[in-house]
This record gives sequence, C-alpha cells and structure tokens, in this order.
Amino acid sequence: MKQSTLLVLTCLISAFSHAHEYEYLTATPRGQWYVNAIESDRLFPVSQQSINQLYDYYVDMKLKSPWESKDRILKDPNFYSSIRSFSGETCGLLWRYTHNKPAKYRVNGIEEKPQLNVTRKETTPFFDQNCPWYEERYGITFKGKQNAYYHFLAAGKNFNSQDFGFAIHKSGASFGYGRGKRKHLVFSMQTYFLGVVDGQIASDTLIERDIALISPIYIPMTIQDISRINSEADAYRQCSDQAKFILPQPKQ
Repeated sequence: MKQSTLLVLTCLISAFSHAHEYEYLTATPRGQWYVNAIESDRLFPVSQQSINQLYDYYVDMKLKSPWESKDRILKDPNFYSSIRSFSGETCGLLWRYTHNKPAKYRVNGIEEKPQLNVTRKETTPFFDQNCPWYEERYGITFKGKQNAYYHFLAAGKNFNSQDFGFAIHKSGASFGYGRGKRKHLVFSMQTYFLGVVDGQIASDTLIERDIALISPIYIPMTIQDISRINSEADAYRQCSDQAKFILPQPKQ
C-alpha cells in the first residue's frame, strides 16, 4: 500500500514539475500572421534552400556598408548552422527543465553560475522568476570566418507572455500543416549580426540602426514530446534537425 501511494505521489510530482503551459501564438498581437503561415505550410528548411523566401522576409536586413548586400549573411552557411544549433540548445534547455536538471547555457556544458553546495535547477524557462532566463536573456554567439551571429531569446521579464517578443509560444495552428499540433513550439529567436576581423568579433553590428532581427523558429514538438526524449543531447539533435523557418507571405 505504501509503495502504491509513493508511486502515485511520484507521478503527481513529475506531472506538475513542468505543468506550465506557454501561451498560444494566436494570443499575441503579431502572432496570427505567423499562425496563418504555419497553417499554409510556409515552413522552410533552416538552410540556404530557403534563400529566396528569406530575401523577402528580411526587409529590414540593410547592411551599413553600401558595397554589401544581404548576400553576405544569406549565403553564409554558418548563418543556418548557427540557427539550427541554437534551436537545439533551446530544446536542451527545455529537456533539462522537464527533467529537473541543473540550469546550463549549453548541452553537456557546465552549470549556470554554480555555487558551493548549491545546484540551481532549470525551472520554467523565461516564465518562473527563479529561472536565470527570467532576469537575463538566453543567448549564444556563433563565430565564423567572416560573420558572427548572436542568437538570443529575450529575458522573461522583458515581455508579457502574450507578447510576440516573449521567448516561447505554442503555435496555436488549427488546420493545414498544423492540424492537431496546436502545442508545437515556436521560438521567438532574435539575432544580432556581427562582423569578424582578424579572427575577432567586431563590436559594431553589420545591420543599419544596430537592430536585432526576429526570426521565429518552428519546432514540430511539444514540451511533452521533448520530455520523453532520452537525453539532452538527443533533444538537441532532434530539434536542430527539425527546426524550420516560419516565413509568411510578404505583405503587399
């Protein structure tokens, strides 16, 4: 009897340890445009195969140098590989959360700000005020030979969960490609585009007005799907392999 009671309690604790539900993208002011794109199957590989659609999407990608165009970024293989890697790292973060593991920046990396005899667990990313990513953005820089990309998800405190800029949403798609997949994940990934000179990352951004551009990334998995993956490394691999750009029809 005691074993049975313990098993029930264990299951309840496990179920409620990651019971938070992120908002649907449809709840955000800008989200419906992207939901329509998901439902219309405007989901594209995170690779140079999507370059024509990306030219249309990145209307604000205007480089400071008058002699350079979007080609500097959109023809750089590291641009795409870095987005896939960052998507994988974000899924690794969600895997650690669902398994009550220590907070870290990178899959198989060291603990975030370890303290003596204290293990800081990964609580609800961006939502829980005890989560490291509530107070600070979750970001990683990927350096190549010519360009570097600082991809990040905004700190949870910076946006209401119903704002498009909040780090994670559920797609909310209800038909088309999204039928029955309303809880698939969308990451509101933002990027600063940086130059690399003599192997060092330049302090100035490549883009006019020094803005970060947002590129929502679709992950065809739910939080529950990620929780069932065997390890954070597997979560990284599966998400990086399956990540897609959400690229709506250009506005007329």
